Amino acid sequence: MTSFSAKFDPINKGKPVYHFSMRDEQNPEIKLGDKTHTILYNMCDFSKLKESERKNFFSYLMGGMPCSSFTKKTEERLQVVKNNEDWRIDYMTLEMKFKERERKAVATATLAAREEGISLGREEGIQQGMQQGTHARNVEIARNLRNMNMQASDIAKATGLTLEEIEAL
Repeated sequence: MTSFSAKFDPINKGKPVYHFSMRDEQNPEIKLGDKTHTILYNMCDFSKLKESERKNFFSYLMGGMPCSSFTKKTEERLQVVKNNEDWRIDYMTLEMKFKERERKAVATATLAAREEGISLGREEGIQQGMQQGTHARNVEIARNLRNMNMQASDIAKATGLTLEEIEAL
């Protein structure tokens, strides 16, 4: 069984408690049989609950005073935890470790992204350089062919340059 408590009505039907189990959508009388059961408590409407112990507990969770033996015992244990300096230090140390782990993960991801960006930039730069080199070589060939009095249309076919580029030589 799984139970959830919400400070709002998650289903919006005004009920204090909702019960769900796995059923076939087309034949609701067919149950999955896995014995799972989910209970959703709407803590806004806890006053509608019939069980006083649960009603007292939800009242306590919503900021009320402990008024049952269970909520009083819960409050006592909570105060012990709140006032235990060793536990507080352990919690703070653990939180610092989590933050440090998160900082390292972000730094590692940032470094990897930066390296990937540099690598992509290099690849693009190499591609661009090769294209510029090829174009410069084709211009040089076109100039030589032009000096040999070859027709501009033939030079364009041989080099891949446009007629305008060849005429500008």
